[in-house]
Amino acid sequence: MELAKIGKRYKLNKELLQRLPNKFSSADWDETHSIDFSEFMRLLEMEDGVILRSLWKIYDRDKSRELDFIEFVEAMGKVASLRSQEDKLRWAFRLYDVNGNKALQLDEFHAFLADPNVQDSPDDSNQALVEQSKLKKILKKVCKDTNNVSEREFMAAVQKCPTLRFPAFVLIERVRRKVFDHS
Repeated sequence: MELAKIGKRYKLNKELLQRLPNKFSSADWDETHSIDFSEFMRLLEMEDGVILRSLWKIYDRDKSRELDFIEFVEAMGKVASLRSQEDKLRWAFRLYDVNGNKALQLDEFHAFLADPNVQDSPDDSNQALVEQSKLKKILKKVCKDTNNVSEREFMAAVQKCPTLRFPAFVLIERVRRKVFDHS
């Protein structure tokens, strides 16, 4: 019953909903009926990094350090329901806001652009998508304070430099592919 409610809330069709129990079970390697961080990392085939840790923090709503089935379905439903550019950008802002203070700090923001999970190749793992000095210049054009970037200012910065949305958009597509595609 709970699964149907979540499906309705996020407008997931029956086929997508039917995949979630199998994905959850396949991710639950230790068969504890919950997914811990290492299992989550394995499911998404990602390295430990700021982007994955931030996503985990959002998904582990009860702070138990595990995702139960309902948390998993809610999390995957949310990602699957992100359709408009604005929805994706609002979600990206929440993801980038690691400390949850509803504002991005320059270092916090830059960490996502340097995360190894969003690099084009392993050779790029030490190079950020946008260098911190360039990020600061972009933010100065649209922000009052580059260490206190609001959601509105974030949206304006992404308009000036679409690369800033790349880490979140890569993550959205990876989650969709790993959880909802046939495998």
